[in-house]
Amino acid sequence: MTPEEYTQTVNSYNEYLERMHTAVGHICEDLQESNYQELGLAMPAVVEGLAWVYEAANEFVGLGKIETGQYTLLENLIKNLGEAMENQDFLLLHDLLEFELLPLLEGIKVGEAKIY
Repeated sequence: MTPEEYTQTVNSYNEYLERMHTAVGHICEDLQESNYQELGLAMPAVVEGLAWVYEAANEFVGLGKIETGQYTLLENLIKNLGEAMENQDFLLLHDLLEFELLPLLEGIKVGEAKIY
């Protein structure tokens, strides 16, 4: 990967995290307002997005750009989110999204440093 490709990849990844942060913030608002209809429309996109973030973060862990501990937190959080959705535990889902996922999305951003 060239330095330019790496920079483009990091920028795309970080921009995606920003968009996900915004989307999750809106979902948290819907959950606070007990607007579960909107949740049914937005959560599948977030789940799909988290799958992409999970795969991308794994690559950055391999490059030493994301700490393994942060990646493990993401992995466990995804499992917990799945269980909360399956159980329709909207209070837990809200708390996981707002108090764990939102800060984690900030924590797994990748700096602009070159890989070479």
